[in-house]
Amino acid sequence: MKKPAKAKKQISYYEAHNKAVRMYRRTSIFLLWVGILNAFAVILGVIQSAAGAKMSELAFDWPNSGFSLAMSVQMLINSLLIQNLDATIADILMIIIALAISTAFAALGVFASKGKLWVLILGTSLYAVDFGSMFFIFNSGYVPNVLANYSFSLVTHIVILAACLFAIVEYYNVIHIEKVFRGTKPNKIEEEVESEVIANGK
Repeated sequence: MKKPAKAKKQISYYEAHNKAVRMYRRTSIFLLWVGILNAFAVILGVIQSAAGAKMSELAFDWPNSGFSLAMSVQMLINSLLIQNLDATIADILMIIIALAISTAFAALGVFASKGKLWVLILGTSLYAVDFGSMFFIFNSGYVPNVLANYSFSLVTHIVILAACLFAIVEYYNVIHIEKVFRGTKPNKIEEEVESEVIANGK
């Protein structure tokens, strides 16, 4: 005699809800990493340049390994500053501009992770524009089209954009779960993300 198939365990509202919210927070925070990587890339590059590091030894030809992790617009700005200004002034301006851009994206990441959909969409859109401009910038002659730099920049953009798009999907998944389980108008996700139950995953 065949044993009766075990009935699938029904997932509870809190399990489904908390899982979706946690996934939203983990993926939306990737906007913060845009800022962190951009600042890290420029500061690392300036330090390497000051130390006289040979980039060919690091498998990167221009002008340092850090820049390939920066935003495309930042790389263009860096290139123009290096080509037209004294090295010291260029380094200072690169750091100032990088910190400004990085702070903006870090703020977008923090607010997006708190359930602000418009912030998430704004940050994702800006980064998508940066991704699109990457192809023009690398082929414009301003930034040498080195395979290693191009590949790192391409992969970084794709991973972060994929995470942001997944976060948008999870935002609406949370709303869908509310409707399915409760059948009522859902609370704003900002309230759900900041609630004690969701924050503790209970």
